[in-house]
Amino acid sequence: MTEAAQRAGVPVTDLRALVVLLDAERDARPVYAGDLARSLGMSSQATAALLRRLEGAGHVERRRDARDGRLVQIVVSRQALELGWQHFGPIVEDLAAVVARLGPAERTHVGDVLRRARQALEGDRVAEA
Repeated sequence: MTEAAQRAGVPVTDLRALVVLLDAERDARPVYAGDLARSLGMSSQATAALLRRLEGAGHVERRRDARDGRLVQIVVSRQALELGWQHFGPIVEDLAAVVARLGPAERTHVGDVLRRARQALEGDRVAEA
């Protein structure tokens, strides 16, 4: 990720935060400062500084949550979406083409392998299938 951050001209932590936010955007899932802090393993103070930096660079906006006005949602800007696509779009397209060639059983198997790999990388115990 260090190389990608250098190409994008942003610190690695900023890029990690943008990846979390872009994933949430893709999944239509709201993200709040606490969610981002937990995802990145950062303190609330460090996350606040990160958000000020991302907001100042035009990568994120803070918006009041439509359902609960007490909450402030972190939303990626069009600029961040374009930056993400510029750096990760080609690999996403290539991976989508690979997955499109898989049959249903192969997709299930690959999905299971990737889920277990993610659990292992996150330090979770991997359940036997």
